Amino acid sequence: MLNDAQNRKLIGKLKRALEVFEPYVFTKIAQLPYTMYETADRLETVPDATLAAVPETRPTGKTWGGEGRYCWFLTQYTPPNELAGQPLYLYPELGGYEAMLWVNGEPYGTFATKIVVTRHGNHYCDCFTRAAVPGTPVQLAIEFYAGHYVIGEQPFEERPHRDFRFTADKISVCTKNQDVLDFILDLRVLLQLVEKLPETSFRRAEILNVLTQVHQVLYYDPTATDAETWYTSLAAARRVMAPALAQKNGGSAPTADLVGHSHIDTAWLWPMDETIKKIARTAANQFNLLDQYPEYRFIQSAAYHTWLMEQHYPQVFRQLQKRVADGRFELNGAVWVECDCNIPSGESLVRQFLWGTRYIRDKFGKEQRVFWLPDTFGYSAALPQIMQGFGVTGFLTTKLAWNDTNRFPYETFVWKGIDGSSVVAHFFVIDTWPDPAGLLERIEGNRELKQDLKTALGSGRIAHSILLVGEPGCGAGFAARCLAADYLYPNGGPHAEAVLRGQDTESIVVRGEGASGQIKVEAIRDARQNIQKSALSSDAEGRVLFIYGAQNLNGASANAMLKIMEEPPEGVMFLLTASSAAAVLPTIRSRCAAYTMAPVPTKECAAALRTAQPELNEQNAQDLAFLYEGHIGLCLKALTDPAAKVAGAAARELCRQAQQQDTYRVQALLAGYEKDKDGAAAVLWQATQAASAALRRPGFDGVQPDTAARILRAAEAARRAMKANGNLRLALTVCGMEMAAR
Repeated sequence: MLNDAQNRKLIGKLKRALEVFEPYVFTKIAQLPYTMYETADRLETVPDATLAAVPETRPTGKTWGGEGRYCWFLTQYTPPNELAGQPLYLYPELGGYEAMLWVNGEPYGTFATKIVVTRHGNHYCDCFTRAAVPGTPVQLAIEFYAGHYVIGEQPFEERPHRDFRFTADKISVCTKNQDVLDFILDLRVLLQLVEKLPETSFRRAEILNVLTQVHQVLYYDPTATDAETWYTSLAAARRVMAPALAQKNGGSAPTADLVGHSHIDTAWLWPMDETIKKIARTAANQFNLLDQYPEYRFIQSAAYHTWLMEQHYPQVFRQLQKRVADGRFELNGAVWVECDCNIPSGESLVRQFLWGTRYIRDKFGKEQRVFWLPDTFGYSAALPQIMQGFGVTGFLTTKLAWNDTNRFPYETFVWKGIDGSSVVAHFFVIDTWPDPAGLLERIEGNRELKQDLKTALGSGRIAHSILLVGEPGCGAGFAARCLAADYLYPNGGPHAEAVLRGQDTESIVVRGEGASGQIKVEAIRDARQNIQKSALSSDAEGRVLFIYGAQNLNGASANAMLKIMEEPPEGVMFLLTASSAAAVLPTIRSRCAAYTMAPVPTKECAAALRTAQPELNEQNAQDLAFLYEGHIGLCLKALTDPAAKVAGAAARELCRQAQQQDTYRVQALLAGYEKDKDGAAAVLWQATQAASAALRRPGFDGVQPDTAARILRAAEAARRAMKANGNLRLALTVCGMEMAAR
C-alpha cells in the first residue's frame, strides 16, 4: 500500500502514459498522393476528377479555404496482399473545420476538428473499409468545410474574425492497434474512478492497489524496448485491470443501455445549406459506426432533417431506410422540427405533430411514440393533450436540468395537461460533460499543480484562499477559472462552462483599472457587499471571488481584502492571480495557499494551439510555441488579437531588415511609431521575443545570433528610455541605428 504522495505520483505517471500511448492507436502505413478542388458551391456528389487540376499531385503546404468555402481532396488506394481482410483507416492532415468522407462515390463517414477529445481532435481518423480487398482500388474523396464567422457562439460571446485559411499537408492510410486502444480505455476508466470515489472508499483503495500492479508490469516508453515486449506488457496490464473493471457495486447495481443521438440545430450557428451538409455527415458517420460496432444503436429526431436528406442525398436516405428496417437506427421525435413551444399557437403545434408523424409513417412505416425535445426551452401546458391526440405517450427533454434558480423536483413523472390528458415525462438531469476528470484537466502542462488541486478538492481540504502565480501568458487566469468551475460545480455541465466564460452568477470578479492596473478599495468593498448580501444559487457548492492581478492591490484595498479573508463567509473561495509572488503584499500572500504556473513545453503548447486554432499547421504552431516559450496566452493573443498581429508582423519585418543591415528601412519602420508610444512599445517587445528565439535557435525566422544580440540590446535600451519618459523620436532613432549597425 502506497502513501498519499506516492499515489499521486503513480496516478500522474499513468496519466502521462495515456498521452504517450495515444499516438500508437493508429499506425501510418502509406501516404497517398491527392488532387484538390476548391469551390464555394455546396456540391452533393463527388466532383469530376478533371476539375481538380493542380500543378502537383500532392501539393503539401498548399493553402486553401476562405469563409464558407469547401475543398475536395481526391485520391485512391489499392490495398496490398499483406493487408487482405484488415480494416483500414484514413487520416487526413489537411486543416478545415469538418468533413465528409466519400468511398467509391458514396458518403461513408466524417472528420472533425471542432470537438476535441484527444490532441488530434474528434473523428480525426475514420474507417474506409472494414475488410481490405488486395488489388482492388478504393476511390476516396474528402469534402472539407473551411467554416464561417459566427457573431457569437452564444448571443453574448464575440469571437475574433478569422480568415478560415488552412494548409494542406498529407493523407495517410492507417491500421488500428486495437490492443493499444483497449488498454487506454481500460486504464482511463480506473483513473477516473480513483478521482471520483471518496478517499475513504475501500473500492478506491482496491483500485489504487490494481494501478500499482499495472505500474509494475507496464513499459512506459514504447521506444525503449521492442514492439513485442511493449505489447506484451499492455496485455499483462489489461489482465491485471480486468477484475477491477468487472466488479459491480453489489447485486442491485443498475444496468445502463446507452444509445447514440444526434441533435442538429436546423439553423442557429450556420447557414441553412450547411445544415443539409451536417445532416448528411452525421448520418454517414453513424452508418460507419453501426457497421464497426454491432452492439451500437442510434436515434435521430426531427422528421424535417430526414426529408432534407431524401431531397439532397438520396443515397444516404436509401441507406437510412435499410438501417431503420434493421432496427438499429431509430427515427423518433414526433414533430417536424425540434420546435419552440413557447411562442407558437396551438394550431402550429398540432401541425408540427401532423407533419412529423405522417412523414415517418409514410416513408418508414413507423409510429412515433416519444416527443423528443432535448434542446428547446418552454413547454406549453397544451402539449399532453396534443401528444395524446397523435398517439404520442412519452416526452423527453434536458433543458429543465439547466435551471439555475428554480430547480424542478422530478426526473420521471406523469405530466397532466390542462384538459386532464397525461403522458409520461422524463428529464435528463445528469450532465455528461465535461469528462469526469473535471475542468482542471483543461489546463495545459502543470501536471503536479493540477494533481495537487484535484486532490485537495476531492478530499474537501481545499484552502479558502489560493494564489496562482505565473508570468503573463502562462494561463493563471484560465487555471483559476478551471479551479472555480470544479469547486462550484463538481459534476460539470453548462454552469461550469459558464464559469470559464466569466458568465456564472456565483463568480465575482475584481480587476485593476487604468494604465496602472491598480485595484481600488471601492472595488473590494463592492465585492464584499455582493458576497454578504446576495443569496447562493441552489446549483452551486459555494461562491468564488476572483482577484486578477493581486500584485496591484494597494494598502487600502489590501486591508479591505484582509477583512474578508480573515473571516471568510461559508462556502466562499478567494482565487487570486499575480505575475509574481514577491509583488503581492506579504499580508495577503501569507493567507493564501500559493501555486506556481509554469510555461508549457513547446510540444504540448503547439498541440494546444492546434486544438484552439484548427487551421494552424503543425510547423507554424511549433514556431509560435517556441517564439513565446510555451506561454499559451501570448501565443493565442498573437493569433487572434488584431493589435498583437500588427505588432508581431512589424517586429518580424524589423528583425529581417536588421539582419540585412538595411538602416534606411529599419529607421523608416520605427519612424512610423514616433507618435505612438504604446505601438512602439508593443513592436519592440515583440522584437525582443524574436531576437531571444534566434539566440536559442540560430537562424530562427532568418535572424542570426549576432543580429539577435544587437536587436536585444537596442530594443531594451529604447524601452528603458520610453519608461523614463525620454524623447520617443530620439529613442527610436538610436534604436534603429544600433539594430542595423554594420
